[in-house]
Amino acid sequence: IWISSKTTQISINEITEIENAITNSVGIFEAVSNQIIGKSSYEKIEDKIKEIIEYFSEFKILLFIDNLETILDDRIRSFVGNIPQGSKIVITSRIGLGAYEYPIRLKGLEENYAVQLLRKVAQIRQVEVLAKSPERTLISYAKRMNLNPSYIKWFVNCVATGKQPEEILQNSELFLEFCMSNVHQYLSEDAKTVLTAMQCAPSYKDTPELSFLTDFEAL
Repeated sequence: IWISSKTTQISINEITEIENAITNSVGIFEAVSNQIIGKSSYEKIEDKIKEIIEYFSEFKILLFIDNLETILDDRIRSFVGNIPQGSKIVITSRIGLGAYEYPIRLKGLEENYAVQLLRKVAQIRQVEVLAKSPERTLISYAKRMNLNPSYIKWFVNCVATGKQPEEILQNSELFLEFCMSNVHQYLSEDAKTVLTAMQCAPSYKDTPELSFLTDFEAL
């Protein structure tokens, strides 16, 4: 089962809301229920969750939830903690689930794959200025985009509209906002305080230093 809680999408000039996007945990459970059960006889969400868990007990189900950071709450954590043996759940999220997670941190693409992606997307979009660029030029572009596949696709789309590559790379605030806005707005106030301390006091800081800067207990 594949469920996405992605709520925004980025175009050339703006970030827009996705129509009918899942915006809370209730929407996640209703989407899961619709896929494995169909029309549920239960009205209360708690009863639907119990019904879903029963199916996860009877059948080996693999559930993917994409972009979970937009809807993290106690219902989700409780559900993940009650997944029966045999069924599995895979989550993509910029914010972890704490005790219930077995994290696998995804790194960026390797350089050669990033360049292949950049050239292939340019060919598909018929962006000749990129598709026919020398390898060293594309390597330079890919590195400046931190080998990020989403950044690369957005970059090609922007060049396709007639913008110059350098102009896009030097003015990428929109893409950075798209990547980070979901994360920042869901951070706790304590987390925002720690983040502010890290921004104001750059370079590596260990736990005692952060504790001193924020007046928080080290734990």
